[in-house]
Amino acid sequence: MFGPMRLDAILKVRRTNESGDKVLSLIAERYECCESINYQASNGESAIRSCVSSEKYKSKLSTLELTCGIVVKSIEATISVRIVEGLWPDGFSGQFTAFTASVSHMRVSLLKFGDGSVPVSAAADGTLELSRRVVSVEIFGELRICASGWNGSNKVEREVSFQPLKSGRSSRPLTVGSCEMEVTVCWSLFPFRYPTGCPSSSNGVANKAG
Repeated sequence: MFGPMRLDAILKVRRTNESGDKVLSLIAERYECCESINYQASNGESAIRSCVSSEKYKSKLSTLELTCGIVVKSIEATISVRIVEGLWPDGFSGQFTAFTASVSHMRVSLLKFGDGSVPVSAAADGTLELSRRVVSVEIFGELRICASGWNGSNKVEREVSFQPLKSGRSSRPLTVGSCEMEVTVCWSLFPFRYPTGCPSSSNGVANKAG
């Protein structure tokens, strides 16, 4: 957060024989996320607004877009979704996303399944197997979780919102068609700084919650 980082990305097309792998993208660049917040932090100012920035890097065969966001005064939200009654609409693709109200265009994908041929995978108790479960949200902000389903031109979208807590858990109902679900968020604080003597503090970088 207090300066630029070095980004190295190597994307390859895999072949049966490793020696036949083809490099699709080879990038080594200096990258700085949300320059306005970095400037405030370097001048001892308190950053009060979250932000998102994107950069595109071109190589010979491809273009890589990197999007980075800083969530200020953040806490950790661990999300779970459980089907309590009914089934996901037959033939509908779907996606679950999470985002903060202040940076609503920066959506984190929790689960995506496609073109009506892939059913929602759930455990015996109906809990969905999310591909990602943890996001950051401002302690003074609002977490929103959206469920979208579509089949051709038919689309349905439902959203539920949560006010962050410093600890504990919150649950809200979410219904898509005849599929009734329960969304639960477990809240936990990030440390303001690493304890003295902790190996992770040797790089001098404070946690974003500060």
